[in-house]
Amino acid sequence: IFFVSIKLTVPLAYFYILLILVRELCEKFPGSLYIPIQTYLPYLASVVSTMQKSSTFVEVWAIIEALFYICLRLHIQWLQYKDPLEASLSSAPMLELWERRQLWERIMEIETDDPVSFVTGWFFDQDLQHITRYDVLDFVAWSMFEGRNQEHLTGDELGQLHDFVDELEWKISEHLNRSDSLIPEKNTDKNEVGDNRKDNQETPITSEFTQEKNDLDLSDGISSPRRDQGDRPRNQFRFPENVDDDSPDFFTNLYENYHNWYEQTKDRLENSDFHPVQGIRNYMAEKRQQIVEKEKNAMATASNLAENAYNRLVSPGSNMDKQLMALSHATQSQLMDAWNSMVEMKERLETAKFVSSKRKVLQQQLRGYRHLLDSARAMSSAIPSNQMADLMRKITQCNEAIERVEWSARDAFVKATGYARKNILQRTEPQRYAKYSHDPLLGISTYPLMFHLLILGVTDGGLRVILRRRGFERRTMGPIAYYFHPGSSDHTEDENEELNDEDREMTPIVFCHGIGIGLLFYLPLIDEMLRLGRPIFLPEIPYVTGFRPWQSP
Repeated sequence: IFFVSIKLTVPLAYFYILLILVRELCEKFPGSLYIPIQTYLPYLASVVSTMQKSSTFVEVWAIIEALFYICLRLHIQWLQYKDPLEASLSSAPMLELWERRQLWERIMEIETDDPVSFVTGWFFDQDLQHITRYDVLDFVAWSMFEGRNQEHLTGDELGQLHDFVDELEWKISEHLNRSDSLIPEKNTDKNEVGDNRKDNQETPITSEFTQEKNDLDLSDGISSPRRDQGDRPRNQFRFPENVDDDSPDFFTNLYENYHNWYEQTKDRLENSDFHPVQGIRNYMAEKRQQIVEKEKNAMATASNLAENAYNRLVSPGSNMDKQLMALSHATQSQLMDAWNSMVEMKERLETAKFVSSKRKVLQQQLRGYRHLLDSARAMSSAIPSNQMADLMRKITQCNEAIERVEWSARDAFVKATGYARKNILQRTEPQRYAKYSHDPLLGISTYPLMFHLLILGVTDGGLRVILRRRGFERRTMGPIAYYFHPGSSDHTEDENEELNDEDREMTPIVFCHGIGIGLLFYLPLIDEMLRLGRPIFLPEIPYVTGFRPWQSP
């Protein structure tokens, strides 16, 4: 009820603005507007009269509330159309391979206990067997490679991406085999359990994934510590492959091969001075001329005989006569169908030429963009995020254009062969996962400006007072604001004895808070960190702090 009443402030502000507008119009046009209102709407006229004594502060506040609501909605709409890739690239520099490797190993150490839940949790609890390798590659590319797609990665980064997925499969294999070993078996002792492991008997858990017996190749370039130590998993899990994981090129290759075959055949025929279409037409014309000449010769000698014989055998207008005429027309229609088939072949050839030339141009552009991407990533100086995002968008546009060429080739194939579209190979849609930077902003509540100021005063204002009393200093560095405490050496003798060499160097602590009302919720933890005596950095993160949507990137 409290939040509903707070949200009603905005419509009340708009209603108050409407009353102000009516009051001003009545003062401007008393004869044409105010008098009719007094006559037909006396209650509204009394409200307008009361508005003459309204407070200027209330009127200004109502207008500010209305303008704030409009600006806030426009800002949220602008965030919907903001490029998430450019925002991800501008938030932090792209990691080097060794930095990303360290981060991945840290994640794998944390998720060792249950990597299956780690994967399925991101895919909205989808069953593991329904998640393909392409889905996992797309997820890891987004999460570990600054929100990029797979086509935005260099060759080395693509190799690292596949290494990460292989290591994740290894972790899942270890987890599933460990779960399998915990299944109780009747009338077995420890030796029998070991024998059963050697026999590699199937269990309800191991039947869910691929049964591959100790044939894992450790020389595939993966440098995972867990793969180099300990026993191999008895059965290795593999994410199911998808038939359309690669770029779509089935129908495009079909037409391009048809075009290449035609060009090769044309070259062979041109060497022998033979043109297929023109040759068939000349052949048909020569045969027709020969038939005409033979008919003239035969007509001169046996016209009467043939006519008399036909009249004796076939009565004019009879069924036999009609069937013979139909047979003659059928022969002509077959010749026309043969010629029309030549025309359709010509259309297919034109489609093949278009598909082949279009794809060659797009592939050439794509190779140029990818070469530029490799050069940009190899440069020591950082490329501006907007330029890098623009280059990656062009790579995506090239891939989408190649995909559209594939769909046009498929439609032409359906038209030429008469196959139903539903009988053509259907593309499997990838599984959806929690892609926060790309998902639309849904369910954002907008509150009045006074409510924002109240919460901001309690949280941020109170936080500044509390941290200042604890010795923190608020500093800014560009758009980033943070609280800094220099630390202290006020430790007891017992605490000083427990400090190791690294602690004596006063390594600073950087604490980043999570989603909530900011640092105010973590004051007990901050007090514990103060006891360590180290310098402390507490950055403000307004993007995950409630009631601050206008400060989002």
